[in-house]
Amino acid sequence: MQFMGKIKFRNRLLIAPVIAIVMMLLLGMATYFTISSIRGDIDNLTERSMKTMALANDARAELLQTNVAAYRLFSWMANFDEGRISKETALINAGIDKSAEKIKLAAELDGTTEEEKKSLEKMAANLAKYKKSLNQALDIAASDMASGVGMMQAADKRFQAISQEVNTLLEAQRGEADETVAMVQAKSARSNVITLVLIVIATVVSILMAWTVTQVVMKQLGGGAGVCRRSGGQDCQRRYDRQCGS
Repeated sequence: MQFMGKIKFRNRLLIAPVIAIVMMLLLGMATYFTISSIRGDIDNLTERSMKTMALANDARAELLQTNVAAYRLFSWMANFDEGRISKETALINAGIDKSAEKIKLAAELDGTTEEEKKSLEKMAANLAKYKKSLNQALDIAASDMASGVGMMQAADKRFQAISQEVNTLLEAQRGEADETVAMVQAKSARSNVITLVLIVIATVVSILMAWTVTQVVMKQLGGGAGVCRRSGGQDCQRRYDRQCGS
């Protein structure tokens, strides 16, 4: 109350609205930073994790088409001349190279974790071995089809290993997505608590300040009326202004 008495009358009337505005700003800042943090978590999941998974899946899909093309070549090799066999083999190797490029791009993405890099490195190593085994099988099949098809078992094992690494990445991404969702839910709950606390504080402070200002104003109004009565109506406005501190 003594502190309020030192503030000019018109400034006292502005205290409650100013406090309300400050509390609204604090509430807005808390909400903004919470939403920004949540959006950052979601962007990290979509921009990095999903891209990594998409590239790995694309590499596996490309390799699957290559594997099918290789078995199709085995089936029709007896009907093809050497030129056609070379052309089909080049197309198969081009598909393998596309898969390798996508795996490389996934490993070079910003924010790729060490575990993801290890899985991608294993995929790249198995892919190189797959290419070698496949080309050996095609070369042997040109003169001995049964032996060439038998050699494809080694390439198929490499293909299965690559597919397994993609599944491992998928499980890791799923776990990371679950962690992100849990983190977002925790931040949302924390934001709700902060918002509720700020609202309660703003309400209590506004009520207290409004009550304090009202008490001080009413006291000064009463004092001003007493000044006018004692002055007998002479120079009342000047005395009242000096008493109210305006």
